[in-house]
Amino acid sequence: MNTIIIDDEQPAIKILSNFVSKIPFLHLKLATTNAFEGLQLLNTTDIDLLFLDVEMPDITGIELLKSLDNKPKVIFTTAYEEYALQGYELDILDYLVKPIRFERFLKAVNKAHHLHQLGQNNAPQQENKPIIRLHISSFVYTFSHSFFMTYFHIGYS
Repeated sequence: MNTIIIDDEQPAIKILSNFVSKIPFLHLKLATTNAFEGLQLLNTTDIDLLFLDVEMPDITGIELLKSLDNKPKVIFTTAYEEYALQGYELDILDYLVKPIRFERFLKAVNKAHHLHQLGQNNAPQQENKPIIRLHISSFVYTFSHSFFMTYFHIGYS
């Protein structure tokens, strides 16, 4: 997954970059303290995952996220818990509070990876099962429950 880190604190970038380097499916394309540099790459490159600080000097992470047309999966990284609700209203994937523990980081990126794989494999899979045609007159009754339907019929047509 192509990944970007945008955080105004260099120590946070160093820690996150180190964590990203330990995960084989993450490919760090940029780690920057300059939100506008990150924004430019987000608008010109296919980025799958964004680690984004909330409080930054020139533009907040929330403002940056709202400005994107094509949003990647976003994990907020911040020292402030009070932005969590607003983050989830913006459909962020996860919310990591600094100092970030590797165990918690790993849980967040595994969630991102799982969703990324689902997005790549969303084409319906054709199973090699025979199609059985039933004539409507063979139905005795039908029963539905939630998303499932059960058909009771007599023999095959």
